[in-house]
This record gives sequence, structure tokens and C-alpha cells, in this order.
Amino acid sequence: MSIGLHKESAKSGHLWIIASAILLQIIAIWFLPVIEDEAYFVSWGDHLSGGYYDHPPMTGWIAYLLSYFQHEELLLRLLSLSMGLSLLALFAAIARRLTDPLSALTIAIAWYVLPVNMLAFGMYLNDTIVTFLSILFVCCSYLSIKSEQNNPTASYIYALLAGVILGLAMLTKYLAAMYVIALVIFLFINFSRYQKFILTKLSIIALVSTALFCIHLYWNYNNCTINFAFNFLHRKKGTPLGGAIEFILTMMVILGPVLTYRMVRHYSAFKREDKTANSPPFFIPLFFIILLVVFSASVASGHFGIHWGIPLSFFGLLAVAEANRHPPISQALMRYNFGYAALFYAILFAALWVLGSNLLSDNKAVQKAQQSYGFYQDLTNGHIGEALNRRFPNRSVMAEEYPLSSILNNNEINAVFMFSDSKFGRNDDIFVDIAQFDEGDFVIMLPKQRDNLDYYRSFFRAVKLEQLSAPHGPHSILVAEGFDFASYKEKILKPIINKLYSHPRILNSGCYMDRYGITPE
Repeated sequence: MSIGLHKESAKSGHLWIIASAILLQIIAIWFLPVIEDEAYFVSWGDHLSGGYYDHPPMTGWIAYLLSYFQHEELLLRLLSLSMGLSLLALFAAIARRLTDPLSALTIAIAWYVLPVNMLAFGMYLNDTIVTFLSILFVCCSYLSIKSEQNNPTASYIYALLAGVILGLAMLTKYLAAMYVIALVIFLFINFSRYQKFILTKLSIIALVSTALFCIHLYWNYNNCTINFAFNFLHRKKGTPLGGAIEFILTMMVILGPVLTYRMVRHYSAFKREDKTANSPPFFIPLFFIILLVVFSASVASGHFGIHWGIPLSFFGLLAVAEANRHPPISQALMRYNFGYAALFYAILFAALWVLGSNLLSDNKAVQKAQQSYGFYQDLTNGHIGEALNRRFPNRSVMAEEYPLSSILNNNEINAVFMFSDSKFGRNDDIFVDIAQFDEGDFVIMLPKQRDNLDYYRSFFRAVKLEQLSAPHGPHSILVAEGFDFASYKEKILKPIINKLYSHPRILNSGCYMDRYGITPE
């Protein structure tokens, strides 16, 4: 009886923790500004395309489908939340195959309440989508393997599903390839054990995913092979040592101090194979292979993205469930990880409160952040749009940074991204022909070189720095008349094409930048 009461009490505690975590996420979803890369990915929904400048198209397709609804940004964030909760349920279901039900639920919650996971699954990023799909792919492959003997039909269904999911993952971001490589290495290391799966199901997965990925290859064939150039040629590479250090430090941030300590301390428990188990371990060796593949990619590129580590934490904690040698650890991990998340969100909400107040406004960095936050509030409340329509009803709007351009577009101000040679966020290269603005008039929002009007005078017949009135303003704008496209083409477009579009185009039939008649040097 006491054991039953203990379990019921534990389940009640689990429910309280996961409900609190979801509440924190919903508060963040509602109040956190949609800025930077998140705003950029939301803006992909403005165009239905077979691809986008930076990455394959899945992120844009989803955003396009939801662009027909009001509060698109909120819906996209709620979609991300549903992805995270789906992975929580999937984790618990798979962990039940590895340990007792209560421990499975406990470890699942311990994974979900890691602050990086909670934040990622409360924002609309292509990293969130590819993480979701990559984890689903590996889990479907696992379920296919485990169903081979008892339910062959289910095994083939899981394999087919894994192929579709992998194809969608590769249509989201190339990052998914790391988990494919790790799984294939794991399978071939254990070839005798998984020979049947490799020769049948793995072939199905490869064929289905490749067929879907061909959509992406065809688009790149007709569009400067720009995704390959952006991801493999234009990204800045660091040093191998820098990549290794970044990997270690970032993983410590992702896992938190307690989970990092526990996993290092009990490393030997993962290495030992449970001789009493009905089947050999799957997630323990797979986790270390994924760790090795991701670490190798980090060293090779000299960089480690924090989003790379979310699947690592998923499979790492499944390895904890599979080892199951220290049951009390799971309870401790859940409590400590939630405490880590609560501390993180407390700091985050405190920072938002400071941005929305006059507190610490004597500090220049804080003052600048408060001004940016004030502009965002005026924009989302419609004040910027109203002021522009009232004063400049027929002028095009331009921004010199892609996040600002994206935020404006997401708030019903049709803005174009210009005057930047940044290798990031260049979707407007694809969808906007700058030549159409020749002799036109612009309002440049928050001009970067507001103290150097001579720079702008080389591209416009007349320029004037003004202020746009708004409750949290005024906000700087540049009123520019008579755009000189010929000057812009020579001084801006030509260097951009030489910098970002001069790469070899293997089997390439065309490039959208050819519209300007500039031959790369």
C-alpha cells in the first residue's frame, strides 16, 4: 500500500513539474519578442517556394500554411510547443521499453525541462523543426528494428515512416545528416545483429528520403546552388580547437551543471553491458556514436551550434534510462533540471521587465536595448505602420538588416532588405528585383549610417534624416527620394555577386541574380 501511495505522490509531483514548465513556456511564448532569426523564419511564409536562400524549404512551407490565419507568429510558436510535448510523450513511451514506467516518465520530464529544450520548443526556428524530425527519424528506426520479429508489418511501416521523416528533415536543414551518419555507423558496427534491417528497411528509408530530397536538389539546380554555397562555402570556419572548446562548454550549458556532473560521474555505467537484459543496449552505444559524430563536425567546422545539442540530450537521457543502474538519479535529475529551468526563466523575465521599464537606463547598453524594445512594441501595436501610412503613404520601406526587414514584414509593413553584403538572411535576393525601384522613393527604417548622409546621397537624389513619432519613440528614419539603381548596381550589387555568387555552379541551369546582367569576377 505504501508503495502505491509513493507512486501516486510521485506522479502528482511529476504533473506539477510538467504543468509548471508548460506555463513558463506559454508565458514566454506570449511575451518574448519575435526578433532576429525567428522573425526571419516566420517571414519565409510570405513566399511559397521550392527553397530559400539559407536552407531547404520546410520551414517556409509550414509558415506559409499558417500565414492565412491571424496571429501567425503565436500559432507557429504553439506549433513548436506541440512538437516538444510530442517528443516528451515519445521519450516516455520508448523509455518504458527500457525501464519501469515511473522512471521512464521521470527521465522524460528531466529531458523536457532542460531550459534550452523549453526555450527551443517555444520558438519558431528551423532548428526546432529539424531537431523534432531528426529525433523522430532515429526513434522510428529503433521501433522498426524492435518490431522486426514480432510484427514484421509494423516494422515496414515504421521504416517507411522513418524514410518520410528523414526526407522532411533534410528538407529542413542539412544538420539532420549528422544523425543519419551516426545511426548508419552504429548499424554497420553491429552488422551481424542488424543485417536484416540494413538490407531491407534501411534501403526503404534511403529510397524514400532521397526521393523527397530531390525536390531540394532540383530547386538548387535552378537557383545558383545557393543552399550548398551558403552552408558549405560562405559560413565562416573557426579553428578545430575552438570548435572542441565550444562543443564542451555549450554542452555543459545545455545539460546544466547537475546533469553534466551525473553523466560524467556515471560514465562507466553506460559502458557496461547489462548481461541480464533481454536484448543488447541500443541507445547507450548510439548516444556515444552521435556524440562522436557531432564532436567531429564541431572540430571540422570550428563551431558548435547550441541547437546541435538538443538531440544529444534526448539520446543521452534515453541512455540513462537504458542503463537504469541508479534509479534515484532520475528523480534528482528531474528536480535539478527543473530548478535550472526556473532560474533561467526568472532571469529571462527579469530582463524583459528591465527592457520595458526605465530601470538601469543610465547604462548605454541597457538604454540601447530599451530603445530597440520600445521600437518593437510600437511596431507590434501598429503605431509605426499608422505613422508611415499617414506621412508616407506611397513610399517603399527599406531596412539595412535582415532581422529588421523581417520584423517589419511580419507586422504588415512591406519592407525590402538592401544596402548590406551580409551572407545571412538574403531571401530578398530571390524574391525582389531591386531594379523595379529605380527613381523611386524610400523610407529607410533605423538607418545604420544616420550620421553619414553622404553615403546615402551617392544612391539617392535627396535624403533627409527625420524622426517618426510613436509612444516609445521617436524613431529615426531616412526619407530618400530618387533611387539611382545604376549606382546601387555598381557599388552594392556587383560586390555582393562577386562575394556570394561567384562559386562554381555544377550542373546549374540558372541563377536569379542573372537578372542584373552582372558576370561574377
